[in-house]
This record gives sequence, C-alpha cells and structure tokens, in this order.
Amino acid sequence: MNMPKRKYRSARTVIERHRATGNIGHGLVKGFGLRSGALVSTVAHDSHNLIVVGVDDEDILTAIREIKSLTL
Repeated sequence: MNMPKRKYRSARTVIERHRATGNIGHGLVKGFGLRSGALVSTVAHDSHNLIVVGVDDEDILTAIREIKSLTL
C-alpha cells in the first residue's frame, strides 16, 4: 500500500471494506493527540469502513496488518 508523503503530525486513512471496492481515502487529523503509534478500528456502523489514525506511515501499515490478521 502506498501512503502519501506528508509533513503533518497525524494522518487518517479510511479503507472501504463493506463492498470491497478497494476505495481508500487519506486526510489529515488535527488535535487527535497521538505522539507515536496508530489507532485502527472497524467499528463504523453506517459505513463499515476500516479507519486508521497514526503518526507514522509504518505504524499505520502495522495497525492495518494487525487488524487484518484478527479477521480470518
């Protein structure tokens, strides 16, 4: 997965998973408070997306891989 290069503190990535379209959105998060690591969630009732917020691209990818391994 190619993450956009950025100079900002935190990034947000949303991966559509309900219909498996492969759509991925990227954005910036202001005021989330993360100093390291990443937070990932698949609990999004209306959209069923995978949502990730992280400081570092590698941490974001690690979080995505980890949650993917839990959904066998």
